[in-house]
Amino acid sequence: MNMGKLKYSHPSKDEIGQLSESTDINPAFAQHYYLSKAVGEKGPMIRAFVPIMNSENIQQMFGLEPHEISKMYVERTETFNAMHEGIIAVDSKLNITIFNNTAAEILGIKENPANLIGKNIFDVLPDSRLPDIVLPEGSDYNQEIYINQRSILNNRVPIHVDGKRVGTVAVFKDLTAIKQLAEELTGVKAFVQALRVHTHEYKNKLHTIAGLLHLGHTKQALEYISQVSDEHDNITKFLNERIYNENISGLLLSKISRGKELEIKYYLET
Repeated sequence: MNMGKLKYSHPSKDEIGQLSESTDINPAFAQHYYLSKAVGEKGPMIRAFVPIMNSENIQQMFGLEPHEISKMYVERTETFNAMHEGIIAVDSKLNITIFNNTAAEILGIKENPANLIGKNIFDVLPDSRLPDIVLPEGSDYNQEIYINQRSILNNRVPIHVDGKRVGTVAVFKDLTAIKQLAEELTGVKAFVQALRVHTHEYKNKLHTIAGLLHLGHTKQALEYISQVSDEHDNITKFLNERIYNENISGLLLSKISRGKELEIKYYLET
C-alpha cells in the first residue's frame, strides 16, 4: 500500500484500491519491520510488515520522511473532522479527495467518510452542484443550494497547483439549523415584548379594579373582571385553534396587546 494506506494488492480483488482500516500498519510508516496477529475474512493470520525504502534507506517527499508524511496525513484528516463546517474536495475527475464527518452528517451520508475517498461525487451525491464549478472559471461564495432536501450555505473554490486547476473544495453549513435558531430567537423576542405589554396592560386594569373596590362598587368590579377574563380567553382560544405555530401566535398576541395600548382597533378574520 502507499503512504495514504491505499491497497495496491490483496488476496481479495475487491479490496484492491480500497483504504486500509487496520491500526497495526502504522509502525511500518515509521520504518519498523515487524509481525502481527490478526483475524481476517479467511480466519486467523500472521502478517509481516516491511517498509519500502529507496537505495539510501530513506523515502522522501518534499523533504519529509515516511513517518512524517503519515503523521501529517493523520493530523490533516483529524483537523478536517474537528471542524463544524462540512468540507468536501474533489479532483479534476470529480473523484472525492476530502470528505469530513460534518459533511456526512449534514448530507445524511451513513457510510464512513473514509470509505468515500476515491469515489466519484456523482455516485455519492447525485444531485450535488459541486461539479458545476469545475467547468467555469471563478468561485462561488455564500450561495444557498439544496442537497437532499436540505438548505445549505455553500462556498466553493477551485484548487490550483502551479497555475493549473486540479480540483474543487466546498465548505458549507446547514442553514436549516441556523434558520430554526433565528426563528426561535424571533419568537423569544416576541414573547418578551408580549410580556412587557401585558404587564403594563394588566397593571392599568388592576388600578381600575382597585379604584372600583375603593369606591365600594363591588358589582361593577366583578363585572369588569369577568369582561377582561372573557375577552382574553376568547382571543387565546381563537389563536390556539387556528394558528399552530407558537411563535406566530405569540407575535400576534403581543401585537393585539400593543394595539390596545395605543388604542388601535384590530380585526381577526377566520
